[in-house]
Amino acid sequence: MAFGNFINMEKQRRYKLLFTITLLMVAAVILVLYMAKTPATPPPTAQVAQPRADAISGQAGGQGSEEYNKKLQENDDKKANEALKGGLSYVPTPIGNKKGVVGKKEPPKPTPPPVVAKVKTAPTQAPRPDNTLHKRMIEDLAALDAKLSAVAAGSGKIIYEKDFSKDLPLA
Repeated sequence: MAFGNFINMEKQRRYKLLFTITLLMVAAVILVLYMAKTPATPPPTAQVAQPRADAISGQAGGQGSEEYNKKLQENDDKKANEALKGGLSYVPTPIGNKKGVVGKKEPPKPTPPPVVAKVKTAPTQAPRPDNTLHKRMIEDLAALDAKLSAVAAGSGKIIYEKDFSKDLPLA
């Protein structure tokens, strides 16, 4: 009995799915037919109203009428106050021959150098006429040379006291 109910439920599910797909297909066909019959261009009998060119008295970029300028000024003031309250900025609409609010930025003036205290220097010592340090250094070098010569002679090394490079025959 349980297996029979399962098969019956499966058939009902298939019928419901088939019905839903058929309904969607019919809706798609109706939509395509509606779109095909709708014209892409307006009918030839449609008329567009002509603009009233005589009602326009101003010129683009020129001076507006007093009423227009007054309303524009009120709108600019209102928007500037709203921007000020909100912490934002607002640039008013320029009219006619008004000069711009923002001008060319001037180069910054050079700042004077900071005041610096004078540097104190210690006086230098004049050179001394006696060369005691130089004399002592020469004596130390002579003593070191004598010790090195004695060590070299005692170890059996040959020490040349004469420069033989000058005695070579010239070719």
